[in-house]
Amino acid sequence: MLSSGELPRPSDVTFDEAAVGTSSVASQGEHVTVAAEKDSSVSPVRFDGEANLQAGPHHKDPQALVNDAETVTNKHGFVFKRILYHDEANLRILVRSEQGENVIYEACEALLSAASPAWQKAFESHISGIIFNLPNLEGQTYGMDVVLLIIHRKLSKIPHRPEIHQLYSIARVAEEYDCTHLLVPFMKEWMRTIKDHDKTEDPGREGNNDGKMLYITWVFGAAREWISYLTKVWEHTSLSGDGTLLDSQGQPWKDQGLPPLLLELIKRIRHKAVAKICNISATGSTCLFNPSKNAQNISVSAENGNGTPTRCRTRSANTSSSAAW
Repeated sequence: MLSSGELPRPSDVTFDEAAVGTSSVASQGEHVTVAAEKDSSVSPVRFDGEANLQAGPHHKDPQALVNDAETVTNKHGFVFKRILYHDEANLRILVRSEQGENVIYEACEALLSAASPAWQKAFESHISGIIFNLPNLEGQTYGMDVVLLIIHRKLSKIPHRPEIHQLYSIARVAEEYDCTHLLVPFMKEWMRTIKDHDKTEDPGREGNNDGKMLYITWVFGAAREWISYLTKVWEHTSLSGDGTLLDSQGQPWKDQGLPPLLLELIKRIRHKAVAKICNISATGSTCLFNPSKNAQNISVSAENGNGTPTRCRTRSANTSSSAAW
């Protein structure tokens, strides 16, 4: 999620005819030149200072999306997938997929600026012919594809029932660039995917999707579902040696798109729950191993949020200590 003054600065990646091509992607803040072959049967992207573009293929299968993009290889070995969204595209956006592939999205800068104040701010210093490299969206090629389809009004290609990991990717991109309002017309149908998932998901399965579901419902503003997943997520969280909050698969929560405020909330809920369990266990053990006439039956008041026993009552001497449980 972007806040004022925290817009990512994309890497400058230019296509230079005199340069030697490379398959590596620039990291944020670096400048890389990659050769573009003009005479090739694969029709690579062409830049001539004013970004005079060759049209690429449109999507054929709305479910395949990025996977159905045209693969381009120039004579210098630079390989990338290319997707065209507008016949008069004047903007190149580069995102690296989970598989390490370079995906270039050819879009209309004016439409992106109108759809998102974050994009508008980022494009204020845009130079024609420069590709925007977005390392902060690495692995979110599916979500980027769907968001650009919506922005360019290719609504017939929008998937009706994306899978959970695909919905997560869409939510990540929309939240990152402040355009979640674009998703509103599709949220009702997409929420059915979440409800169907709840019916079939094994809550005890290792590596379940609770974390992704928490993020999706937060972005979608589905308060009831979000609270439900929040209560599930803390049970599978843990802390690393340096205090970093980890998910059920041992990955840092801070890398999954949630804002610091929500991460702190998860940590606080987990801390209170663990403290409550420890307090009950410690006091209960005393009752079990030291039974006496004046042994106390612990009753934790619901009004006491920190889980500290607040009310004890004397029980009869002939009552077994286990009855306190």
